[in-house]
Amino acid sequence: MSVDAPSYYGESNKRAKISSDSLPHIGNLPDSVLLNTVSYLQETSRVLLAVALTASSVSWREERWKIKPSDSAVLIMKEGKVNKFNSYVDFVNTEKDLAAKLSDEDVGGVLKCVSSLHTIKHLQLTHCVGIKGSCLEPLRGSTTLMSIDLSLVEDKQSPNINPEPAISTAEVIPILHSIIDAEGCSLNHIQFPKKWRGELKLFFSPKKQLLKRFLSKYNRMMKNSNVTCGAHKCTDGNWGPCGRICQGGTEERPWVNTGGNNFGIFNSTCYSCNDTYCQECTEEEDINLAVCDKCEKNHCSHCNETLKCDTCQVGLLLCNPLLN
Repeated sequence: MSVDAPSYYGESNKRAKISSDSLPHIGNLPDSVLLNTVSYLQETSRVLLAVALTASSVSWREERWKIKPSDSAVLIMKEGKVNKFNSYVDFVNTEKDLAAKLSDEDVGGVLKCVSSLHTIKHLQLTHCVGIKGSCLEPLRGSTTLMSIDLSLVEDKQSPNINPEPAISTAEVIPILHSIIDAEGCSLNHIQFPKKWRGELKLFFSPKKQLLKRFLSKYNRMMKNSNVTCGAHKCTDGNWGPCGRICQGGTEERPWVNTGGNNFGIFNSTCYSCNDTYCQECTEEEDINLAVCDKCEKNHCSHCNETLKCDTCQVGLLLCNPLLN
């Protein structure tokens, strides 16, 4: 006697297809489940998830980052312990391959979700070699931003990137203009991409002139600003900041170089601590402020080792090998 067994190959027994509309969406998960899920992610990934739960890349681009974060995004930002983004954004903890794939829409969405216009003081776009720069739009007119690193490499690493990154002066410079034009501007340090700084050595080009005009304008602004010196000294028995107004912006030593091998590098501001030192105090306090041959960033001797050449006795500043 034969027994009818179920057929695993017949038309009547094909596995039913599940409609995509019936699948649960991560944004509809209970708050406790969503927070438990993001607790396994590091901070940058949490913010990227908040961006993804708010809108698609196409929507971020079309709306020019005017979209308000979704309820799920707000929950992740508020309760997901995304603390360091209150003042500092860096993609250094994002996997290098992932950071390289981030678009302007992705990075711009992050800046929008963290309310960067009013909160971000320091921005470092480490490994974001795929962006052109329109992602900085949420920072337009910021009076909070103090420093921005557009070199796209990790701290204390060579700024040479091969192939050259996509970042564009045409996208970024207008936004930087809006920041230094804002009343109450706090921006005292910009680390430009090596790609841009190398363009000075080329023949006349609109890109080179665009950057040179910005640097000249920045130097004029800083010369008229009341930036106080960051040097520390003992006054009346108390150890504290110098407090005097920095006397910078001379023709021989402008705030930022507009020519020569150090084109686009700041003379008076330390990349690491963001303190500004006037020339008089660096001499009085024996503070060495120089450009590292390796990373091509300006550092003060408080932040890195200062070495002297045995032959010429000229002070040479090298990135601290212990920190590499």
